[in-house]
Amino acid sequence: MAPSNFTLDAINTILLQREHKLLVDTSFSTTVDNQQIVLTILKNIEDLGFVFSQELFDVLRFQSEGFLVGLYPTLVRALTMMLGAHVKHRPFYQNFPQQMGSLTELDIFMNAIVHYWTNGKWQPEYVGISRLPLQDAQPKTRMIGIGTLSDFHQIFTRMMQSKGSLSVTDQALLGWYLKTANADELQVGMPDVIPSKEILGLLVASLLKAHPDRVDLVERQVKTATDVLRIATSLSGGDISLADNTRYRSFSRSERRYLLDLLNRCNQLEEDVGRYPGKWKRLGEKLHPGDYAEQYPLAYGVFTKIRNGEKLYSFASDVESAIRQSDLARVLTLLGERPGVFGRRLDFLTRCFPADLEQITTRFAIVADQISSPVLLQLIAHFKHRNIEIPTRSFFPKGNVAKVQVVENSLPILPASFCHRVVQICEDALRARFKSKSPLGKVYVDPILKDIVVPLAQRSASRTLKTFARGSQFDLDDQVRVLRAFIHWKNITIEGETPKLPKEALDLDDSLTGDETPLIEPIQDWRAMVEPIEAFNGPMDASEAGNPELMRQIRTDVDLSLGLYDAEWNYLEHISYTNIRSQDFEGLYHSGDIVDAPEGASEFIDLDIPSLLENHVRYAVFNVYSYTRQGFNEIPECFFGWMAREEIDSGEIFEPKTVVNKIDLASPTTICLPVVFDLDQRTATWMDISLRSNPNWVNNFEANWNNVVLISKAMLEIPKPKLFDLLMLNVQARGEVVDDPKQADRTFGLDESDDLTPFQVERILADFM
Repeated sequence: MAPSNFTLDAINTILLQREHKLLVDTSFSTTVDNQQIVLTILKNIEDLGFVFSQELFDVLRFQSEGFLVGLYPTLVRALTMMLGAHVKHRPFYQNFPQQMGSLTELDIFMNAIVHYWTNGKWQPEYVGISRLPLQDAQPKTRMIGIGTLSDFHQIFTRMMQSKGSLSVTDQALLGWYLKTANADELQVGMPDVIPSKEILGLLVASLLKAHPDRVDLVERQVKTATDVLRIATSLSGGDISLADNTRYRSFSRSERRYLLDLLNRCNQLEEDVGRYPGKWKRLGEKLHPGDYAEQYPLAYGVFTKIRNGEKLYSFASDVESAIRQSDLARVLTLLGERPGVFGRRLDFLTRCFPADLEQITTRFAIVADQISSPVLLQLIAHFKHRNIEIPTRSFFPKGNVAKVQVVENSLPILPASFCHRVVQICEDALRARFKSKSPLGKVYVDPILKDIVVPLAQRSASRTLKTFARGSQFDLDDQVRVLRAFIHWKNITIEGETPKLPKEALDLDDSLTGDETPLIEPIQDWRAMVEPIEAFNGPMDASEAGNPELMRQIRTDVDLSLGLYDAEWNYLEHISYTNIRSQDFEGLYHSGDIVDAPEGASEFIDLDIPSLLENHVRYAVFNVYSYTRQGFNEIPECFFGWMAREEIDSGEIFEPKTVVNKIDLASPTTICLPVVFDLDQRTATWMDISLRSNPNWVNNFEANWNNVVLISKAMLEIPKPKLFDLLMLNVQARGEVVDDPKQADRTFGLDESDDLTPFQVERILADFM
């Protein structure tokens, strides 16, 4: 096999972020026991909430001093980035939260006014007060295990095998992998089947650009015109979900011939092109099909029809026509040819033909095994909850932005026996499918996963410390008293700035791998390394770097807000830049509004759970607003997270080991609703929802609180496929369910010691779907 192009730093950064693992090059092992250096590193990362496994510790202690010292910066860079600790958090009031109770209203008002008068240049200076060490009980640590090169490559193989969509971040990361991997690594790691058409489009486009001689690895799976459209969209840097329009670039002559050749070989060409006529018309202007009319006559013919506005064949029109004519036999014959469409139209079909449910069910059972796993799971969740009386229905439009639409629930009740039968058909089809996968043995599936959603639609998911699917619910620790939310952002820079969308990977030099270094730097405290740390965002071409001397900043103001509601979602209080200290609720503080972030700025909000419960607060919804209306994707760095604290007055304002989750905000919107807390049930529901601001209103909590309530309620009620159900179907099909984890060969749950957790998204989508 040819030497790998992946540096050890890049491999370890990805392994740490994705698997909490570290690859050690044992070829540089030594007989010298460097336990003291390893213990020093371990003590430093313990402050970040991480520890080494015993296996990793035993391997590291016999690595060279140069290797260990060279490994440390990579370790700190990756871990602090994951937690949001790679920056210095400088709130407006540096003695937050203790300071907030002693400030007078005049102090708060005058400080804010002077800050606004100077466009954020002036901030108050207070003498820093000493802080007690963090008095919380030892926070739960995250274990770093030993990884292998196979673990690294498997991350990307599973991405390619995913039966769901990938987030923008994962798309960029997979693109980097395909660009960097050598031919042998591609040959070994490329799966035989690419289930997701979006991923297929990304793969072909990436291989065309980086390894045109290896496109044959996946080209045979391009079957439809829509597949070709996704390839052209990916080549142009557009949205491969096809939800948004793309400005297609000019293609080279060889690229035009390649795309037209693929198109000419597609089945059902006219029908597929008819699904996106506007996109094909714009793409045709770049492909110049008339230049190749004789070589690719079918492709030329369909482009001619589009250009002339001729009507194209539509399968959906045939189905609608048969429904209008009440010709159920014709409808079932047509839908039997497209099982996936049958599944998606099943509810509508039963409402159109309520007297023929038995006939519909019988035909559906015949084709259910041909329907994709994600659609079957969605059908199970839908029909399990079909007759639950809720005032609204919610759904997510396809696209790279996590928008939710809420409509009135006016669906009529369906017979319970029919709903049960549909669920049974779908579950039987999945069990039969999962039976062909490798055996699992005895498995314990933790019931806690009943509240975790299957991560099906990841295309609009943000990069997070812990990846949850939207709608997932998880418990707060009983000892937690205070939730401290935080945001951090930097001003936008222009003229030569690098793109905000995640770049492909970090161009890191290999860490020191031997004793040849002339100078060994001591292991420093991780805080001393915060300033020079940069994000793991990908290699930057010289053409992208720009000239720092020519860059200038645009003032960027991002605000953190919190809305509080009772059990019926009646408004009780909010905390934002307009109300940084509650007059009614104790321990409810904002750290102060900052309107300019040339060197980065942070805002915090403290939420005292016992105090709020005493005042009948049940729901707490955090909101992040881009007040200056730049999209989050334009801001060089912007993230939200929260810490779980037991004592409000101990520890630093930002304590990395107490961070529960952190989310990078990068969507082309100006409002984000990351999470909603149910304080009564002590649960958090993951939302990661983006909203667009009203151009006629100031972008803040007061202008958007109605939408916040509507969407938060919808996210708590929306029926979604649960991870527990998916894993139980797998175990029933290819293993044995046990009720005691001690009797299990494998355990599935939330703990890092479990064999499978919800955070292993690539593995779930590749191996359990």
